[in-house]
Amino acid sequence: MERLENKTYSIGDLVLRYGVAAQSLRNWEEQGLIPPARRTPGKHRRYGEEHVRALDALLGYRPPVTQPLAASHGQPMTLVGAVTSRPVQNRVG
Repeated sequence: MERLENKTYSIGDLVLRYGVAAQSLRNWEEQGLIPPARRTPGKHRRYGEEHVRALDALLGYRPPVTQPLAASHGQPMTLVGAVTSRPVQNRVG
């Protein structure tokens, strides 16, 4: 979704972006967790960049990583303690 100054979003736009229910957005607005939405003459909610920023903070949204994470010394990163097909034996003693 593009971010432009003065761009507004419908409740449906934000539902798709964040994967939350429309009722959750209404509840968060009522609870003061996000700013009140502006309303169209037909009483439809319109959200702006201040709402996107508030939702990003509330939901811990991070933009998708577009480049691979840097690996140490140019080597590919590996998992430490990868899952194996053998069960782990507990050692007591």
